[in-house]
Amino acid sequence: MKNILFLAMLLLILLIIGCSEDEVVTPPINDNEKLNKRTVELFNQGVEVVEAAITIDREFSFDDNVLLKSLYNAGYSVSDVVKAIHIAYEYNSRLAEPILIEILKNKTEADIAELILSEYADELKTRREDLKYFLQKVVNIESKVQILKNTFKENQKLILIILKDVGDNSTEVIKVLINNFQLTKEDVKILILEAECTASEIADALRTIYNSSASEVFQFLSDNGFPVIQVLNVLKDLYNLSTLQMTQLLEEKDYDVSEITEVLIELQYSYEQIGIVLKDYFHYSAEATTSLLKQLNVNIENIADILIIVYNLTIPVTVEILYEAGFSIEEIIDLLYHHLNLGVQEIIDLLSYFNLDPCVVLNYFNIPC
Repeated sequence: MKNILFLAMLLLILLIIGCSEDEVVTPPINDNEKLNKRTVELFNQGVEVVEAAITIDREFSFDDNVLLKSLYNAGYSVSDVVKAIHIAYEYNSRLAEPILIEILKNKTEADIAELILSEYADELKTRREDLKYFLQKVVNIESKVQILKNTFKENQKLILIILKDVGDNSTEVIKVLINNFQLTKEDVKILILEAECTASEIADALRTIYNSSASEVFQFLSDNGFPVIQVLNVLKDLYNLSTLQMTQLLEEKDYDVSEITEVLIELQYSYEQIGIVLKDYFHYSAEATTSLLKQLNVNIENIADILIIVYNLTIPVTVEILYEAGFSIEEIIDLLYHHLNLGVQEIIDLLSYFNLDPCVVLNYFNIPC
């Protein structure tokens, strides 16, 4: 009886195994695979990306980033994906950026910015802060110019204004504009004025691109209404002009010695260097230099330094020249004590050569005479 039962069980097992071998079992397909299969199907059928994006969004309940990644993996181009997130899923440019960075891992942020600038051009024209944001991410100036020229249909003036606002070097932008718009030197001069470039930007462009001299740049800027001192400050820094070079530039523009000296002071050249120019270039005597500088309200300390250092005069001779130029005894005593560090008795002895009553010195220091 046991043997019969055993045989029956064995037969049942064999029947089950036999049935299993005949039956084809299809493994279950998960939703991700269904999505990808469907997207590939749409791509192979030549369905336009916006329609494909809407279709898979309707048929599947995935987040947008998953749907977009499926489109990309199926064969749609990167520009197609950007179009889908914009048109089909209605993302604005700022919201689209992080999703595209996540999906398009083989693209840099600069690449993504260029794609967004191209796709969202119409909207970004009226959203200058967003335009500026994405342009700042594009590294290559040539690329920025091409985007603004071809996609945004901007002229060279607006391109320069926009890229200056973005923070790009105006000279580098102008170089690219010259090539893209076949600009002449005269065209560039008009452009930099219309784009309201600063004196510094204009000077740098003319010097770098056309090797213009300081004199040529000075003439152009002053002829176009830039304040003279502002222009000269720019030229001083840009051309690294020495005191003598600045003097020669001003002399070329018919400035007289007094005007040149006044400008040199305003441009903050050192008094020692100004003194050297007056002595060696204009051949001014110590007395003439003192008289001129006093007329220009240069303080007694700076004049004394020039007389002592540049003209190599002694303190007594310096004092004599200062006194004859009209500086008061009180000013001279103050100079000797506070600037030249002479003691009270030394000052009394020195001024005795001018027959000055010692009591004048003592009274200055509130010492009883």
